[in-house]
Amino acid sequence: MEPGSGSSMRRPRRFLASAIGLALAAAACGRPARTPPPSAPRHVILISIDTLRADHLGAYGASSGATPFLDSLARDGVLFERQMSNSNNTLSSHASILTGLVPLAHGTHDGGSPQTRSRLIDEFDTLSERMRDAGYTSAAFTAHPAWLGTSFGLEQGFEHLESEWWGAPELSRSFLRWLDAEAPSHLFAFLHFYDVHSDVGGRGASLPYTAEPDFIERFAPPRPPEFSGTVPGKEYQCCTRWMQAANQGEVVLSEAELHYVHGLYIAGLAQFDRDLALLFAQLRKRGFLDGALIVVTSDHGEEFWEHGQLMHGGFHEEVVRVPLIIVPPLGMTPRARTISAMTRSIDIAPTIAEFVGVTGLGSGRSLLPGFRDGAALPDGEVLMLDSLLRASDAAGPFLYAHDENQPRFWDLRSDPGEHGDLLAGDPDEAVRARVAAARAQILQLQRGAREFDRRTRASSVERPVELSPEQADQLKQLGYAGH
Repeated sequence: MEPGSGSSMRRPRRFLASAIGLALAAAACGRPARTPPPSAPRHVILISIDTLRADHLGAYGASSGATPFLDSLARDGVLFERQMSNSNNTLSSHASILTGLVPLAHGTHDGGSPQTRSRLIDEFDTLSERMRDAGYTSAAFTAHPAWLGTSFGLEQGFEHLESEWWGAPELSRSFLRWLDAEAPSHLFAFLHFYDVHSDVGGRGASLPYTAEPDFIERFAPPRPPEFSGTVPGKEYQCCTRWMQAANQGEVVLSEAELHYVHGLYIAGLAQFDRDLALLFAQLRKRGFLDGALIVVTSDHGEEFWEHGQLMHGGFHEEVVRVPLIIVPPLGMTPRARTISAMTRSIDIAPTIAEFVGVTGLGSGRSLLPGFRDGAALPDGEVLMLDSLLRASDAAGPFLYAHDENQPRFWDLRSDPGEHGDLLAGDPDEAVRARVAAARAQILQLQRGAREFDRRTRASSVERPVELSPEQADQLKQLGYAGH
């Protein structure tokens, strides 16, 4: 049975962008035919599960039992315990995953208006371009046609791209149809799933994270009788708007409502885990997983009021810490099964590139020596967005939010939950010294990223991205402000 057959759809296609089906002939014409070296993986599959926080997988310590398939991948491969995203935004985070550059360096973002949108310009190297040039057929199947379609430059290097507002069963069927028709000898596939993200659209009082009834019954508590999922006077809106209203103090969550919403998220994750297992069963049946490298990650996590918010507009660990699981090809036995060093989104592209003998991509580092050779990896410093730094000093790990008027600083050794801003009171001299050093560190990172962006864009005239009215309306219903 193919993925999703005989089951209800994870998310109805309320916003349907036509399948792009790009054959990017211009990118392929004239390039020499190459074959990856014999030591390289036969196929590479990069999977991004939008809005998946790491601590909700059993492999990362969750006790819900919602992710048996993803947990099995972790057992077969290498799990990175402290993988951190460089952004809490789908667009800029995926640009970092695919370029190995921090958002300040690649400059790709959406600020909510046409004047503050910026696409990835052609001068930046992408993983898909490098994989294509190394002899891999490159294809992408994504579930966010606004950010991950053809408007913002992330299509660069993909010889085939399909992007719709679709759930895992639909995306999987399209991918398998294309795979059967093309039968590439070597493939780099980027699969982006949106199933775990809060539900969207104008369906009225819909739940924020949808799943089939049996998954909701297994993983969510009973629905509180007072829960409506709508903002008073705006009953036509979906429940994502209710969560935004809670963030803004327009509605007050009860403890029971919060637990119910959280349970719905887990139910949606459990259903997606089932659907991903069905896809892999089909790939295994076709022999496609023989000699394949599998990389599973996410662009950002999700908040459930740990710091007074829902969704993912913040920057604390529940948003920034995401899974990273790498399953190497059969025959390559990793020396390490878990890596405890702090790793980042910008490390993914260099790691995949080194598997196929490509170097010099992005500003991240390859993680391959960590589990191939057992080499000790030091913590990487995480520049999130443009003003948030996770790093370590002599006193231990810290989180620094850079703001000249109101900086904030958390000591993550004594305060792993990130609740005590040490600058909120009267910090002692030792804290002031740590903050001064962190400020100098982040300013240096900012200067380097901005200079890289400036030099790379020297031959380009940057223009704001203009979305179609349909795309703008889709984003507005997704909850992106200002569209």
